[in-house]
Amino acid sequence: LQNSSRPLDEAADAFGEAIRLNEELPAAYAAMGNLMAQNQKFDDAFYWYSEAIKRMPENENLYILRANMSRASGNFEQALTLYETASRQFPQNSRIWYEIAWTYRQTEQKAEAIESLNQALNLDSSPSSDFLLRAGLIFEWAQEEDRAVLAYQKVLLIEPENEVALARLDSLQP
Repeated sequence: LQNSSRPLDEAADAFGEAIRLNEELPAAYAAMGNLMAQNQKFDDAFYWYSEAIKRMPENENLYILRANMSRASGNFEQALTLYETASRQFPQNSRIWYEIAWTYRQTEQKAEAIESLNQALNLDSSPSSDFLLRAGLIFEWAQEEDRAVLAYQKVLLIEPENEVALARLDSLQP
């Protein structure tokens, strides 16, 4: 069992050494955050993403990753605060709004989830299949079946064999 953390420790040591050699190396902080996130060490990942943001405040993705760590650890209130701060700083970033919508979905806040999802869809001229699938799941949960069907159909235009979209579509159509 002790050996199971050895690769994590070795990687963390390597990133730690890179940081010691150049404390302003933002990529090392972000990489350390990614490493901790992959190993479900959410508090540690949150810390490292925060440190990376201090060094790369223009990197929108870091704000999303940090908020994702709060959500993954179950701290939905903090996650929403972080996403909303990011949405004010980067108002044209549709991914932030998708993440807000999904967080509201997880906290059973239907009106807020739909409002955030609509904001994301308004900003995103060509959403990815992942975001369309998530949109379909939110619409279906919110009992907006017509919009869910449309989202799942769009997923299938991008990924014709998407099993989740096929199954959800099949369950919604008579």
